[in-house]
Amino acid sequence: MPPIGQLRHRIDLQAPTDAADSYGQPTRSWSTYGTVWAQIEPAGGGEGAVANEQQVTATHTITIRYLAGVASTHRAIYGSRVLHFLAPPVNVDERNQWLVIQAEERQEA
Repeated sequence: MPPIGQLRHRIDLQAPTDAADSYGQPTRSWSTYGTVWAQIEPAGGGEGAVANEQQVTATHTITIRYLAGVASTHRAIYGSRVLHFLAPPVNVDERNQWLVIQAEERQEA
């Protein structure tokens, strides 16, 4: 796993909260449950059309110290960038020391 000096990106971890608005329509808000140091490495990218809109995606590998409760439905905020988790975090060697998260940054072109 990375030396501590490689954990140089400060990110906010957020969990979704689903509720209904005054008209009964579902709404999603995000609440920050942790701010941690991370290593963020680019892992690839691509582009495609979703609902007739061009989307550009970039995938990243995020490594953080172990934190209980991180799930695939969560996301990370790094500056103004939003990184959506693609899969459940991997607890490296099941030792509760490191989590490796595959994430995707989406931008509409």
